Amino acid sequence: MKYYLIALLTLALCLSACAAEPAPVSEPETAPVIAPEPAKAPEKNPEPEGTEELFGALSDNRYENLWFGIGAELEADFSANAAEIPGQGQSVRVLTAAAEGGEWEISVTVSGVGAEATAENYAAAAKTLATAAFEEAGLELTGSAIETLSFAGAEYPALRLAAERVSERGDTLAVYQLTVFIKRGRYIAAVTATTYLEDFTDSLIGGFYALA
Repeated sequence: MKYYLIALLTLALCLSACAAEPAPVSEPETAPVIAPEPAKAPEKNPEPEGTEELFGALSDNRYENLWFGIGAELEADFSANAAEIPGQGQSVRVLTAAAEGGEWEISVTVSGVGAEATAENYAAAAKTLATAAFEEAGLELTGSAIETLSFAGAEYPALRLAAERVSERGDTLAVYQLTVFIKRGRYIAAVTATTYLEDFTDSLIGGFYALA
């Protein structure tokens, strides 16, 4: 059940890569005259040098991602995905970590987005799709909010969800999820912590640190 739920939520985040893109606007017959804006300085290193920089690297139980400037060290086995760099509208889960007893999971998903996409818009799209994923998994949503969260030394938009399901025997499965969205260049990283029965997602997210 848990892994089915995680797969659905990962799919929701992948789909939000497309949903967060602004709709194309048709050109008017007569374009207005707009004074040109001053040229902006190009972003330093606008593209990652390779998959390791964008996806991050593992060393023992330590994960560090140079592109998004974050790292984490947890008492769990990590696994990494060595997929190709995603294009616009594509997503790939680049990191997964889980407790042996199944009490929690952490994942990092990297998505390719357009230059105009923002982490805030992406979080709003992810909220809609993740809510549908919970319902498809037979869970009733009990809490849903987008907030600004202090994460790895900076402020980022975050999506907080809570849901539960009561079995025929009266047992309750409670699920709590917290996702932080970081955008750099044409890519967004979604760092997600999911816990069961008790909500300690903030503690798991707090295990990430900023890279110098």
